[in-house]
Amino acid sequence: AEVKAPPEDFFLKGELGYGGDFGPDSGAADKHFICDGLVSSLREPHPAFFEAKRLQQPVVFKFVRERDGEVRVIVRNRYIFRTLDHLELGWRMWDASGEVASSEALALPELRSPRVAVEARLREATPLLPKGFPVAEATYMLVAPSPTAPASPRAAATTAAVCRGSMPPLRGPEVRGLVVLTGGGGPEPTVRAPGYVAQLHDSQIVSLRAPSGEELLAGPAFEPCFFRAPTDNDRCGFDCFVPWLLDVYGLRGALKSLGLLSNNAMWRMAGLDNLTTSVRSSDWASSSEGTPLLSVVQEVSGNGKPCFTVQTRYTFRPHRVSVDVRVESLSPVHALPTLPRVGLRLLADPRLSRLTWLGCGLGESYPDRKAANDWAVHCADVDSQYVDYMVPGEHGGKA
Repeated sequence: AEVKAPPEDFFLKGELGYGGDFGPDSGAADKHFICDGLVSSLREPHPAFFEAKRLQQPVVFKFVRERDGEVRVIVRNRYIFRTLDHLELGWRMWDASGEVASSEALALPELRSPRVAVEARLREATPLLPKGFPVAEATYMLVAPSPTAPASPRAAATTAAVCRGSMPPLRGPEVRGLVVLTGGGGPEPTVRAPGYVAQLHDSQIVSLRAPSGEELLAGPAFEPCFFRAPTDNDRCGFDCFVPWLLDVYGLRGALKSLGLLSNNAMWRMAGLDNLTTSVRSSDWASSSEGTPLLSVVQEVSGNGKPCFTVQTRYTFRPHRVSVDVRVESLSPVHALPTLPRVGLRLLADPRLSRLTWLGCGLGESYPDRKAANDWAVHCADVDSQYVDYMVPGEHGGKA
């Protein structure tokens, strides 16, 4: 449907909206809320769709590790007027690399995999769903913590439960050898190690090549990042509904003091959307392991005022580069109720199209929405992490 443009005196001041599902006038006042639910305006599932499915699934599984080491699976029927006769219980196991190791009907004779998923599948096809469709599922990590690891009081109190986070980070085999720094006193030093070759410019890593010569980066690595695309909640304030109030002399400060401005408006007033970074100091030294160590202090400014001090320490080891970052906020941002982001930006070469990670997956997960994403080793294409929200915004998180 054709969406009519709002009149000149409309309170949104000509802001573009999204919509159209409710006729030609839709999209002016309701903006995009009508198409930002479980599915998109094209009826394609959003990540929240799978979150709702997991939270509302009619069968619940609970894994309990007994004292003798056996794992017991408790199945609870959440149907009110129906048994589970129409379902078949099955399981899948993955190896440490995230690949499916086996998939069978539920027997669970002896689990040799760190990750197992239990499913309740349809025995027969229905008018809407095919045979074998997973009506309910749950994934658990069954790897017990290493006995050599220091046990905390909290860990000791939960030894009877199934461990869901004890797998160590995935790392390749240790590489030994000499790490050589050349040009350490100039603006473009080079670090040559058995596992990589790193080139720096103005105290930033701008090139990281594998031993075979393949470039891994598409731009400077580990740039400080303190801004992101604002969400709907970030825009919520008087300025969202009456944007021209920010143009009235003296009114912007009054609204800010009353707490009536949106987070987005306050971030932009502090200049967080247009930050500049300058290097205050850069010093080379030798680490305790005898490898090159670079300490960099950067100043990040917004609207000409220093907002953050970033201290970064690079340790160049034979097989990897370790980065330690410490951020100190300065007075211009102390009055902000929250920050859009505190992180680093790393641009990888587009040829690196396959992603493997230890954490929640496969879909996006955030602190307030991750019930449908299980903790494990996951493998997926980088392009599949993109979520085409109607209003472009943050997506693909792995909280």
